[in-house]
This record gives sequence, C-alpha cells and structure tokens, in this order.
Amino acid sequence: MNDRYLLNRRKQYNLLCTVYNKVFSEIFNRDDEDHRMKLQKAIFCMQEMGVGFGDYGFRWDGKGPFSNQLSNDLWAIGMEKQDVTDAINIINDKTLSIWQEQAIEKANKLFAGNTTEYYNDDVFIEGLGSVLYLQRYVHPTYSTSEIGEELSKRKPRLFNNKDKNTIMAEIAKEFTA
Repeated sequence: MNDRYLLNRRKQYNLLCTVYNKVFSEIFNRDDEDHRMKLQKAIFCMQEMGVGFGDYGFRWDGKGPFSNQLSNDLWAIGMEKQDVTDAINIINDKTLSIWQEQAIEKANKLFAGNTTEYYNDDVFIEGLGSVLYLQRYVHPTYSTSEIGEELSKRKPRLFNNKDKNTIMAEIAKEFTA
C-alpha cells in the first residue's frame, strides 16, 4: 500500500473515532463489539439525515443496518486505545462541516436523551437504527405501530414490547425531520 492510501485511511479512522466520541461521550474501542455496533448505527442514522462521514452503503444484518466498508475502515489500521485518544485530538471542529457538527449534536441528544427510559443504551441504539432502516428501505408505507410490530418479529429477544417499539419508531422520525 502506498503512503497516500494509508494516510487517507488514517484520516478516515480519526474521523470515525471523533464521531463516536462526540455522539456517545466515550472513547471508541474497536475491539468492543458494542462500540462497533453503536458506531454503525450512528453513522447510518446521520447519513439518513443527509449528512455523510464516508461513502457507506448499508444492508440489513442481524443487528440492523450494517456497512461492510465502514467495518473495513474500522479495521484498516492497527491502533491501540491510546492511539484512538490521539486520533480524536487530531480532528478538531474546523475539520468537521457545520452540517456534520449539527448531525452529531442531534444524534447525541437522541441517543443520550432517550435511552434509559425504554432500553439500555446498546439495545436502544440497535433498535433505533433498525427501525429507521425498516421505515426507509423495507416497509416505507408502514405506520409507526406496524414498524414496531415488525421490529418485534425480527428481533424478539431484544424488542418484545410492541408499545416500546412504536415509541422507538416515533423517535426514529427525528432523524429525518
């Protein structure tokens, strides 16, 4: 691989670490499956708001929307946890566009402001990304209650409460409002 390619991959990894840190207020650990899942869902949701952080296509996966390219970007460069902290310090507010900053702020409020009442953080974030994907790409004509039922069918182990799933479908609308 040439140096320019590695530099671009490093910059993208730095950006992703920064996004994770700003949305979830914690340092990204790519060895933690929940961190990777949360980043996948956050990037997907912000992309659905019309703000991208890379060229990522998503498909349905066991945990909702998943991007192979995003996963590849997370594993492209070997980094230790300390390197992630340094990566976040490299990206500053001047590097992010105003739209990216606004999307990050909105995602932070939606994820942080709605998690404790209904589900634990990881489950809520997985559910929110899943609901948004189902609303947009699988059943665009479904009502929020029908989306809630669909989520219960697809993920009965995690989302077995139709009323809570319907509420989550209402919250997911915030990403496209």
